[in-house]
Amino acid sequence: MLRKLLLTLVGASLTIPASPSLAAQEIRFKPVTPWHVDWTKTSCTLIRGFGDKDDPQVLQFEQFSQGQAFQLLVTAKALRSTVQDDRPTLTYTNSDNSVQFGQKLPRALMGLNAKRVPTLFVPQSDLFGDAAGNARTVEAAITQIRVKAPGTGRTIIFETGPLDKPFDAMRACTDNLVKTWGLDPDKMRQLTREPVPLTRPATWLRSSDYPRRPLISGEQALVTFRLLVDGNGNPTDCLVQRSYSNDEAFDRLTCKKILERARFDPALDAEGKPTNAYYVDTVIWVIGA
Repeated sequence: MLRKLLLTLVGASLTIPASPSLAAQEIRFKPVTPWHVDWTKTSCTLIRGFGDKDDPQVLQFEQFSQGQAFQLLVTAKALRSTVQDDRPTLTYTNSDNSVQFGQKLPRALMGLNAKRVPTLFVPQSDLFGDAAGNARTVEAAITQIRVKAPGTGRTIIFETGPLDKPFDAMRACTDNLVKTWGLDPDKMRQLTREPVPLTRPATWLRSSDYPRRPLISGEQALVTFRLLVDGNGNPTDCLVQRSYSNDEAFDRLTCKKILERARFDPALDAEGKPTNAYYVDTVIWVIGA
């Protein structure tokens, strides 16, 4: 019988073996490298090392477009006991907790880096939660990122320092990214409406689309993609911006099927007229039980 296939936008399951839970504790990491922004044709990445300079724990923010949302990767040996059912809590705060924004993840999406160190993938996050206000003011007030996985009893605390200047560098990077797509970043900020899907994005991929070879071998994938959407609401181009998979079939099928099935109410410019724009999202290919 064919195993159940789950195709969803954000939330997934790549786990590492469980080990016994440890006593509740806080583990603090101070920075050992400067912030570094890396620009590619598909994304902007903000990286910093913490703890041991020769073998650092790593925070990696990745943005695929303008705005406040980002993907966060947390690489730390202290995550070694984390399992899928832990539902970690991610908190952006400061030393006296006077500023605090957080999210409870539906599951721990785990992987291993090249050195076999556990990495927690957070496909979509931001620093604001339900807060409102000036972005740089909020970023400047946040000086810590805390990760708590209930199953391990640990809270990992990264002493990031204020995040306003690092995120200024990210904004400059994402503006350049949008320019490479043939769009004006200032006009994109002034949109009165972004492209709106006419159908639920979760329906753009179906169980029958799962590539055969990865299905047989039990492989799963997380793919972030960018669509260019014209003034009529039609997607004209698809770009895979980040793919965590061992088979390129996931990337090919993601773009092929979404270009066939996705349709939008077009974006509206500052004057309320239809205009070319972009749409970014993440799909997770999962084989369910």
